[in-house]
Amino acid sequence: MMFIGIQRKDPSFLPWNTFACLLSMIFSVVLSGCGSNEFRATQPESRLTVDQPLNLSASAATTPQGADSHTSTKPRLWQNVGDALVIEADIPEDGDYALVLDGTVGNAKLELKSTLGEITRKTHPEPQCACNYLGRFPAKAGVQPVRIVLGWMDPQAAPSAARQEQSSHQTPEETAPRFTDLRQLRLVKLAGSEASGPPAPLGFTCHMGYPDQMKRAPKFVDRIAEVGSPAVEFAIGIQCELDDNQRVQRWGLRFHQPPDWKKDILKPLEGQTAADFQTWMKTAFARAVEKQLEIAILLHANTSGPVYVWRNDFDFDPLVPCENQAYVDVGPLAVVQALNESVPPDWPVRFSITGEMGTTITRYPQAWITVIERLRAASKLNNLQLGIGLNHTSNRGKVPYSDAQGAELAKLWQACDFLGVSFYKDLDIPATPEDFLGHLIYLDSEMRALGAPLPLNKPLVVTEFGVGGSGMLDGGKVVHPAEKVEHIARTPWAMTTKISENPWTNSEYTAYRRQVHDAFLRFLADQKSPWKIPVAYLWAMGSCDPVGIENLGFEDPEVARIIRAHNQKIAEKPAKTEQSASTDE
Repeated sequence: MMFIGIQRKDPSFLPWNTFACLLSMIFSVVLSGCGSNEFRATQPESRLTVDQPLNLSASAATTPQGADSHTSTKPRLWQNVGDALVIEADIPEDGDYALVLDGTVGNAKLELKSTLGEITRKTHPEPQCACNYLGRFPAKAGVQPVRIVLGWMDPQAAPSAARQEQSSHQTPEETAPRFTDLRQLRLVKLAGSEASGPPAPLGFTCHMGYPDQMKRAPKFVDRIAEVGSPAVEFAIGIQCELDDNQRVQRWGLRFHQPPDWKKDILKPLEGQTAADFQTWMKTAFARAVEKQLEIAILLHANTSGPVYVWRNDFDFDPLVPCENQAYVDVGPLAVVQALNESVPPDWPVRFSITGEMGTTITRYPQAWITVIERLRAASKLNNLQLGIGLNHTSNRGKVPYSDAQGAELAKLWQACDFLGVSFYKDLDIPATPEDFLGHLIYLDSEMRALGAPLPLNKPLVVTEFGVGGSGMLDGGKVVHPAEKVEHIARTPWAMTTKISENPWTNSEYTAYRRQVHDAFLRFLADQKSPWKIPVAYLWAMGSCDPVGIENLGFEDPEVARIIRAHNQKIAEKPAKTEQSASTDE
């Protein structure tokens, strides 16, 4: 649906356009020119600036009829379908801006309209999410304030007048699940007319999660260089066994015992196992130097044994020994030792000492600051950068959290040279660069809620990106391949390593795969994010791998071509700049 105009206090009309969104309030004035639906302003116009968010949790709070006002603690600002909030946003300087709604919402649908008439990205608020990225729009300072309408639409409503009349008079009990904990509406300054940084190249991961992968790593490095990548990210896995309370009991490397993975053996990182680990890492790092590839390292701590938990959720202090071995010793310090003995002192290296390990990061931030300090003291490299790798969501994990920890977490960000993030949040159909910009804004909102927003003075490295072609059903089961393209879009992380389950034999799925990678490359090229992205890495495993680093059976020559072209354009730019400068002189 499209806005044709919105009536102001004077008789004139201003052009408007669309966007997807939700909300409701207290008194009713019809906003005309709304196509088949009419939005009703439910409170006086509100002001919004970059420095002054609009408080939604305190304004216009209502108590359901018959409820005790002292016990009803969750305000609902939007009661009926068609209710809307009208806002004037003051623009301090020219550039691009985003609207962000912080809080938890249910299965409602919002629509965003602005006087600028800019259609950016249609988005459906994600149930139980920390924030909703409502969209980006360009604006100029000194021009009349940007007028914005946020209207609650019913995604199930038929266009008929009878159905609309029925859906517009829902009881408080019916609307309660849709709006449960709205906090604030924010105006976020993006990169402006100038990009926040130069275009970012796209590298590939080299997987070293298990000893058999570690032995084959040099072969993977050769393939990464062959497809025109300027950088390699070694995804190294340390394994651990957990008790029933999900606490680490011992560290080691996991040796496969096929065909039953439950019989795999966890060997402590000591003696010959520790020596072999060093040899495998040094050989892989040296091959990257030989191929003139920039080196990145992403260190994962995964589980082995009867208790399986995703690494984001289990609890450990990196400095506390488990059976005489602490994570800092068997993981980060072991990697730095291998780097010292295989990489020239001036070689550029980015080391993410965690990857998607939110529980330990948010629970023990001071311990991780100590880990970083110990690594800097142990390193002989001049260009070693150290950082923390985050998941795209749920970084708090499942443990208690305090404001004091939030302050320490903010200090941890400043102790890092960069922050990393996995890009696996749900995508639109078709995917757009706005999806990935929204991923970062969502993550920043989650970190703000923890008291540690993403710092603007630290680069953000995309440590993982990919779309796997598997899908999650409505009940939560992951199937290979996905049953429909919508399932691929909402769980891009879902993948398979079995050619028999290859999703890319489906032409519709292949077209979407190509479109997602094109959108991501445009996101890396445009750099409209408030955070500078120096480099990104594609998760080159199984059906997430379109260039065939490990298995050519999942390769897509068209995706490989556009990635190579993207990286070549970036590599040629400095040379062209130098040549043009010489010509000018």
